Amino acid sequence: MERRRDTYAFIGAILLLAGAVLLNIRCIAIALKDNSIENFRSYSYAAESDFPSSLIPYDEHPYNARLTIEDTRHYGPTDDEEWLTPFPKGGGYVRLGPDRRLFRVTMFHQLYCLNVIRKAIVDASWINDEDRDLTTFCFNYIHQLSLCAASTRLEPVKQLTSGIGVNGLGMEHTCRDWSLVYTSVEQHVK
Repeated sequence: MERRRDTYAFIGAILLLAGAVLLNIRCIAIALKDNSIENFRSYSYAAESDFPSSLIPYDEHPYNARLTIEDTRHYGPTDDEEWLTPFPKGGGYVRLGPDRRLFRVTMFHQLYCLNVIRKAIVDASWINDEDRDLTTFCFNYIHQLSLCAASTRLEPVKQLTSGIGVNGLGMEHTCRDWSLVYTSVEQHVK
């Protein structure tokens, strides 16, 4: 009788252990589906570095969009109104966490900096010392993020009206889907 009780206790312990293992596997599967273990942990958003590194988990934001470089008439140097259109409601800022900490999404910071540089080139009269510092910051920021992207797409050298050079027209690039960024920002701007 005692032996039978020990057998049932052993079987019960094995079933309990198996249940715990299956629960852990399920939790890990959920975390991986939500992108990574990073999303599985919670953030306070209070400390300087206690927040996720990306608004959209990297696994949910693959390089699956295509962009062909074209000679467009949009976003010309003097098109002030059009340069404001790429910004979603809230200007690319989002609020996250229990205290609704404010962040800006890098893509919109880049577009903002391109606009600052554009304005400095088109109309230097608007620049004071503070704007000059901002323009310098933006040049450096765009430079560093271009290095970060490190695109290795080959662009053929060809005869241009100004001589031999590269214009990249007609070249297709593989990119992250920027429409997902707009959607995610809209969800977190409220």
